[in-house]
Amino acid sequence: MEQEPTTTVETPCLLPRLYGIIALTCASAWVVIIVLLLGFGLSSIDIRREWHERSNEKRKFRYGKVVLTTLSLATGIGLVFFTARETDSTAQANAQPTASLQGAVDNQTKNDQVQYDRNQAELGKIQDQLADLKTQVATEELRKKITTLEGQLDKSLAPAPKASLQLTFFPTGPAPDGVPSPVTDIILPVGDEGVVHVEFRIINSTTVDAVDGAYNVRICDGRKFAKEPTGFSRLPGAPDTERNAPIQRVLARSVTEMRSIDVTVPSAFHDFDLAFTYRCHTCAIEGLQNLKVRLRRDTIRLPAH
Repeated sequence: MEQEPTTTVETPCLLPRLYGIIALTCASAWVVIIVLLLGFGLSSIDIRREWHERSNEKRKFRYGKVVLTTLSLATGIGLVFFTARETDSTAQANAQPTASLQGAVDNQTKNDQVQYDRNQAELGKIQDQLADLKTQVATEELRKKITTLEGQLDKSLAPAPKASLQLTFFPTGPAPDGVPSPVTDIILPVGDEGVVHVEFRIINSTTVDAVDGAYNVRICDGRKFAKEPTGFSRLPGAPDTERNAPIQRVLARSVTEMRSIDVTVPSAFHDFDLAFTYRCHTCAIEGLQNLKVRLRRDTIRLPAH
């Protein structure tokens, strides 16, 4: 916590000023004494110069001048020392209350500083408590927001959902949630010349549209397409048992229109597998799906007339 700057109150020191006045007074006294001595010396020189004159009047004047100069010097020196003593006594008399006043001021300054430091410490504790309370309140208020943001972040970091397709024979299975269940094992009759007609649809049970792709159906070796299935094509280089169909869009939770293939199955076979694979821009990459077609050859056919 940042403390407020401490303000220092400067109290004028009275004792040094008082002692300065005493020193200045003493110095002034000595200056006056020196001036008086210089005046006395000059007067003495002048009296000495006129001392040999014989006139009575001048002689009396000289004696009077010497007396007056001496008295003036003595009186001046006495007055100077008396004034200096009085000044010193007055200064000493004033020094004691001044020193007491100075001590009281110093003690008050120290007490004020101690009280200021205590107040600053108490204010610091209160500010820390307020900061803790703010942190607790902010944490309580932001907890829901943090949880929401975490959920959004998890959704953003999670991989985008993909569509998944399934091939189902027709008729399809039950649809309890609106999307039919796939049928992957079926029994179909064998027609003339060993041809089996297979009908199927494609189911998208996910919530993602399957967009822009293709799917492939493949029959077992030894079987062959009786005719080219409508809507399919054979890719260049693909085996004769495979056919490919485009996917433009299979909407989420929907079923495509009916498609069919006719497969010629030799009489030696009683079933065959139908393999299904697909790819699209929004589809998950999955492996091969195998469906089973079982054959029924117990139909009695009358000979043609």
